[in-house]
Parts: sequence; C-alpha cells; structure tokens
Amino acid sequence: MRSFLFTILLSSCIGINGNAQVPPAIQWQKCYGGTASDGIRKMLPTPDGGYIMCGYSMSNDGDMGANYGITDALVMKIDASGNIQWRKNYGSTLSDEAVDIIATADGGYIFVGTAGAGDMDVTGYHPGVFAGFSDIWVVKINNNGSIQWQQCYGGPGNDLASNIIQATGGGYLVAGETKTSGGDIGALHGMKDIWIFRIDATGALQWQRLYGGTLNDGSPLIIPTTDGGYMLGCFANSHDGDISCTTVRDGVWLAKLDNGGGIQWQTCLTDDFADWLRMILQTTDGGYILVGDGWIWGTPPLPNQGEIDAYAIKLDAAGNIQWRHTLGGTNYERFSSVIQTPDGAYVMAGNTMSTDGDICINKGGQDFFIVKLNSDGTTNWVKTCGGLTSDYANDILPTPDGGYLVAGITDSNNGDVSGNHSNYTDGWLVKLSFPGVAIIPTINIVADKTTICPGESVTFVAAVTNAGDAPIYQWKVNGINTGPNNDTITISTLNNGDIVSCSLTSNSRCVTDPNAASNTIAITFSGVVFPAINIVADRTTICTGQSVTFVATITDGGNAPIYQWKVNGINTGLNNDTITISTLNNGDIVSCILTSNLSCVANPTASNTIAIAVDLSQSPVGRHCRTCHDISAIRRLNNRCETFLVCAAQSASPLQIAGSIQFHCNGLNLSNVWKRRCSHHIARTHENISAISCLPHHSDRKFNKKVVEAGLPLYAACIVELGQPEAIFHIAAVNIAIM
Repeated sequence: MRSFLFTILLSSCIGINGNAQVPPAIQWQKCYGGTASDGIRKMLPTPDGGYIMCGYSMSNDGDMGANYGITDALVMKIDASGNIQWRKNYGSTLSDEAVDIIATADGGYIFVGTAGAGDMDVTGYHPGVFAGFSDIWVVKINNNGSIQWQQCYGGPGNDLASNIIQATGGGYLVAGETKTSGGDIGALHGMKDIWIFRIDATGALQWQRLYGGTLNDGSPLIIPTTDGGYMLGCFANSHDGDISCTTVRDGVWLAKLDNGGGIQWQTCLTDDFADWLRMILQTTDGGYILVGDGWIWGTPPLPNQGEIDAYAIKLDAAGNIQWRHTLGGTNYERFSSVIQTPDGAYVMAGNTMSTDGDICINKGGQDFFIVKLNSDGTTNWVKTCGGLTSDYANDILPTPDGGYLVAGITDSNNGDVSGNHSNYTDGWLVKLSFPGVAIIPTINIVADKTTICPGESVTFVAAVTNAGDAPIYQWKVNGINTGPNNDTITISTLNNGDIVSCSLTSNSRCVTDPNAASNTIAITFSGVVFPAINIVADRTTICTGQSVTFVATITDGGNAPIYQWKVNGINTGLNNDTITISTLNNGDIVSCILTSNLSCVANPTASNTIAIAVDLSQSPVGRHCRTCHDISAIRRLNNRCETFLVCAAQSASPLQIAGSIQFHCNGLNLSNVWKRRCSHHIARTHENISAISCLPHHSDRKFNKKVVEAGLPLYAACIVELGQPEAIFHIAAVNIAIM
C-alpha cells in the first residue's frame, strides 16, 4: 500500500565530514543486584533530576530486597549520580517481571510486566493450562513505590506484555501478545496474535483488540502519535487476516491506528527485512524511526555484514522509507532503543559481539553498542562499553548535560564494568558524557640500531593502533618519501644525521582522523676502526718437514675475531691466533687475514708475511728422517771437533734402520783430510745404540739393520781429531731408512 522510495546508506562509521566523530566517554557506571540474576529493562527521568528504572530480580541480598518467588518485578529509584534512593520488589511466588514503566499525572508511576501466579502482590490472575503461565500484569505505584492498585489481564494461556503508554483522552494502552482466547481475550486470528487493550486510570478494561493472521505474529510495540492515534509495529509471520503483506517473507508490520484501535493504514517491511522490531519513535518531522535487528534482505540489498545486524529505518509520516541503515560486523548486533537529539540526529543503544566491520573496539563477548546517526542516516560516532563476557543495553535516555544514560544488564566484572555482585547478571547503568575520547590512529617506529657505519643497513619497524585492516605506510628520510607500503623497511644508504620517520593512513572507519605521524629516529655515524695484525714464527729457516709455529698479535679485533691463515695465498688451518705447520716448502709465504667483529671496522685486515727457507744441502734425505735440528752444530775442544745431526724418527714400536752418513772436513771428504780417526755412531741422546767402525780415511760409512728402541729419536754423530785448529767439520749428507 505504501511506496518504497528510499536512500540506501552503506554501513559505515564515517561521519558527515568523512571521518568518525568523537564519541562520549564513560563518566561513571554502576552495577545493581545481588548474588543471583538481576537486570534493568526500561527507565525514565523523574522530576527531581533522578531516574526510575524497572526490570527483574532473582536476588534477595546485595542491592535487592526480600524476593517473593523465582523472579520478581523490580522498580528502583536513583538520583542523578546513580545512587539508590529506594528499591522495591513486586510479584508472586513464581516468575514475575516489569518490562516498561511510565510516569502518571499524579506524580506516581505505572509499570507493566508479567505475573506467573495469583498470590503475594498479585490478584486477578487467570490460571493457565500449565502452572506458571503468565498474565499481563499492570501495577500502579506512588512516587515512593507503594502499590496503589494492580490488575492481571489475560486468559488461560501464556500472555506477554511489551509496553504501556498514556492513552489519548486518559487511561493507558497496553501492547502484548497471546496464544489463547478466553478470559479478557477475544477470538484469535491464528497461532499467536498481537493484543492491544485500553484501561482507565484505575485499571478497568475499556476495550481490547487482536491483530494478526493465521500464523505467529507478536512482539508488538505501540506509541502515541501527534494526531491522537497510535502506531503499532510488530513481527509478522502471517500474510492474511489483518496483515496485508504481499510476500511470503516474515518481517516487520506497521499499522497506523486511530484512537479506537482501528487500522488507518498499514505497511509491510517484509520485502526488505526478516527481522525483529525493538522500538518505534515518532520524530520531530512527523515521521518515524524504527530500530531492531535481523537478517537484512531487500532489493537492492542492504549490506549484511554477518549473522544478524542492527538496523535503523526512517519513515515519513505516511510510512514511506526515507533511508535505512544497517550496522554490525561478522557476528550479532541489535538495537533495542532510540532517542532523537536536539540537532535532529538519533542515538541508538543495543549490543554487539563483533570485532570488525562497524565495531571499532570490542571489550569481549557482548558489549553495549551505542551509535549516533546524523539526521540523514550517516554515522556520526560509534561507542562500545563492556567487559569480557555479556553486556546488553536495553534503554537509553538523554541527560541534561548533553550526555546519555544507558541501562541494561551485565555479567562482566572487568573492562568498563566494576562492582558486579556475582557471577550472574547485574543491572548495569552507564553515564556517558562529553568531551569524549577520540579514537585516533597511532604509529611508533623503532630501529635495530641508530649508530652505524657508513653503508650499514638499518631495519625500521612500525607499531600501530586503530590502523584498520589495510593501513598505508609512507616511510620518509629527511621528509622525502622512500620505500614500500609496509610496516617494515631496511635502508642501507643512510648518511650521518639523517632523520627517518613514517606516516600512517588508517582505513578504520571509526577514527576521527585517519592520519598519524610517527616519532623520528636520527642516524649517527660511528668512527671507523682500523684493526691490525702482526704474525711471528718460531723459526724461518728449516729442514724439510720441520714444523713452524706462527702466532698472531692483533689490535681492535673485537671479542670474537676471525683468523684466516694462508700459505701462498691459499687458506689453511683453523680460526685461531696460533698455527703450527709441518708441510712448508722452501720459499713458502705465510700470512693471516683478520676479520674484526667490532662495528665500523675496515675489514678484512692482512698481516705481514713470513717467508720460509728450507736448507736443502743439510737436510736429511731419508723418507723417515722428517725433522732435523742443529744441522751443523760444532764443538771445538783441544783440537777435537765433534759434530752431530739429529734426525727425529720416533716410532711407537722398535725399528730396524739402515743407511749411510757422509762427513766432510774443510769442504773435503775425510778421506782426503789428515787421515784422522773418525768415529761414526747411530745413537740416542748421545749414547751409542751401535757403532760402525770406519777407517780414518773413510768418510762414507754404511750400516744395516740397526735396532732403534720405540719412542726414541735417531742421532747421527761423528767425532774427529783435527790436526789443524782451523779445520771446519760438518756432516755432509744423511740417508737413513726404516727397514
């Protein structure tokens, strides 16, 4: 019947200036309850600047009084700071609850809820088919909470109340649902109907009417309209009877009623939604705003970010959609209440359990979810409050200071929540005020080093908050852009005094300004260190096969220097400051390369070189005479000259040796010099192993199969008596072999 002209508003946290505005901050919060489950459903301001709240209580301790049964209806009066002024429980010995409360003209209050039995405070209860079936229960109290009158309305089934309003012309209008006829209830249309009834100022039933079709229709809400009639909204499962929806989809049904409850016009939002209606508010322009939750559909479709999203729909006075908006993340969201602000905007309260999408911060589990939409439906700000478990906002009110009061339930006792009386739910009241705390992105950078050597690489890493899921990084050196879009960068071209920074552009839709600049890091060059290395050898002239030990002395090598020894430029040996080499040849050049582990060093550093000489003329020839000492050691004593040659040929077992030794005197064979006696020995430590007789004129003597004990070196020696003091004697050649 109504046309569907509307503007689709994509879900976002972006305000009219392109960025989210600053949400209010928590000024104070209070928990109300005892050691069982308690909660707040609705509240309204009172003339003294305080508030009155209604809900339920299962506790009989803490803030709660004596409990009548399983669950009691609860009414609590608080001052402007949330302090309890009085609190009263109402009910029967079974389950009772207060779901809505309004002020009355006499300065008192009237609340509506359910009653599960006809005892204690409850009279006029309609016994049901089963024990505990509820009646709709209306209770009138004075400004101190004392009952002035109370009345049950219903039939033999389970009847539930939704809200109560002042009726045009006096009395009250109550909205609820029922599944049975009889008692106060007329004939049903189907499985479950919406039930609207009017009572006078004393509770007497004036008229009642059922609305619905052949299926389940319920969860109604009714509000007064400026023309003296009413707007009724509910969840509709039927598409017949009073409900003239043309689709087979479930959804929201709106019916404009006259003062007597007659339908003036109706519209179905089933083409766009399959959801639940939580509140209707008539707006200052004569239209309406609806809030709730559900799976969002439609043509064109609204963005549905997850399981169930919260929604807001703005209608004109004739029921045409002006705009609609969904908010949420990949989990569950709901709006339960809405108010209009003096600037024509709207503030909704509900709950969320998402951590993404439109949700900037989730404290854990379900959080209070408070959103301000501008008059055109764009998001102004988003606020979440809560602890690690479940927190549900049921109602919101403006406060005189421009802030808000949000009421609901919590079973948290951490995060934003403190003072919870138990591990069960408490009523939770949150006072929000301005100025709020801006949600801004931040970026901080660190470097793995700031004092470096020329050409040394430095790695910088950025840590960010409120950056969104795809932030943009712009690294800078001395204010000039460099590097990729990444939270990490490595730079090897830095100069002394360079300043490194990074700018961040957040894509979070909840920040008030997406841009942030990091701290700066200054780079300093360190002085260059020049290590030094010098090597020495215990000898530089050797026999073939003789070992030489080299030792390196360094400066500025650090605590873990690396040594690379070289022979003729070829690497050899281990990483050590000392090396012993037994395979050197004549003319070999030994050196060492030092690599320091200090910073800013001129690496690597080469040592001096050492040349090795091998005395080939006096070296033993035999393949087992590998080490020679004192090749031409001469002692002169009383014209007696003795010389000896040491050839180390140690063995782990006794050896048989054979060989020959040739002696020269004054450069000539002994056979040509003075024909003096020559004693030729193979000995150990200057003691004879065996002697080889030789004639004085024979200088070349051979020996065969002489036994040398295990582990002992071999010595070849000769003693010559010289007739001429100036005679020079030496061993010319040695040839010893192991048999």
